[in-house]
Amino acid sequence: MMQRMGVEIKRNDGRYFLNWKTRKPTDIFLDEPSVTATEMGLMMASTMPTTMKIDDAATEPHVADLVSFLTKMGANISGAGSNVLSITGAN
Repeated sequence: MMQRMGVEIKRNDGRYFLNWKTRKPTDIFLDEPSVTATEMGLMMASTMPTTMKIDDAATEPHVADLVSFLTKMGANISGAGSNVLSITGAN
């Protein structure tokens, strides 16, 4: 998911280095609902002024709490509590 969004991942001496210079908005379909993947996708998508969708998102209450937090910070997110989220990030 992160690579599809433009993150470059390199491994050197057992450590990972991530670089996110080019942001690529893309819709995400999770093969299985994952809280970590859903929350990472939400946070990354919230930084881009385009609209992205996460299908098969996790529906746990703490995901909805993160949606509430990101909304208060300016993101426009619909679908909290469902397995389909639509995110338009803030500038």
